[in-house]
Amino acid sequence: MNRYFGLALLLCYGWSQSQAVNSKTYTEDGQLCVFPFLYKSTWYMDCTGDGTSDGRLWCSITGDYNKDKMWGYCQLKTIYTVGGNANGQPCISQFEYNSKWYWGCTTDDTSEGRRWCSTTENYNKDMKWGYCPQKLIYALGGNANGQPCVFPFKYHFKKYWGCTSYGNSDGRLWCSTTADYNKDKKWGYCTPNLIYAVGGNANGQVCVFPFMYKSKWYSDCTGDGTDDGRLWCATTGDYHRDTNWGYCP
Repeated sequence: MNRYFGLALLLCYGWSQSQAVNSKTYTEDGQLCVFPFLYKSTWYMDCTGDGTSDGRLWCSITGDYNKDKMWGYCQLKTIYTVGGNANGQPCISQFEYNSKWYWGCTTDDTSEGRRWCSTTENYNKDMKWGYCPQKLIYALGGNANGQPCVFPFKYHFKKYWGCTSYGNSDGRLWCSTTADYNKDKKWGYCTPNLIYAVGGNANGQVCVFPFMYKSKWYSDCTGDGTDDGRLWCATTGDYHRDTNWGYCP
């Protein structure tokens, strides 16, 4: 099977140019991460800690890490927390929790597997934290009835932290919508990431693209109209009519 077949299919199934631009991530030495990329038998749509001893986030800078072995550690983006007790403060780039160092968000010690981070360098001392905004991927087709993918999920004897083409004869990306596919057999094909607004007045609603603002249509988050250039989106198609908005994570 052509190992790039899954990538081509993903592009065909709606990974739009506007979403690709919005998800630009660079390595610490300035190389552009390529998403999605193939590592072992899984396609990754974001930086991952898989395969590292310390959980530090990395990405491939080509579409196929298995073939090219080109990679770098990810420059950490500013992530603003939701909930917790940090009052929306941004995640700290590196923090200590229970004698272990973390780079970015983690699911450790959460019963529901939701990602969180510390907003100070030493969580053990300050205990300031919040949830990391979720980028949900919804399952299309299959038997999951449009439910969101659950990561990680168990399939055969391995855990998957992203959509995978493993076990699929046509190479199309899929996910489980429960934590254990082996037991529940709930699955669907992967759709693009959704962007959830943070702050503003939209109460965490999904960004709507395109949306109209000042007689212009936007197909991506924008800094227009803000004093600090922070990216935002409307959560309805017409900002002028509804004035519902939030910042983009």
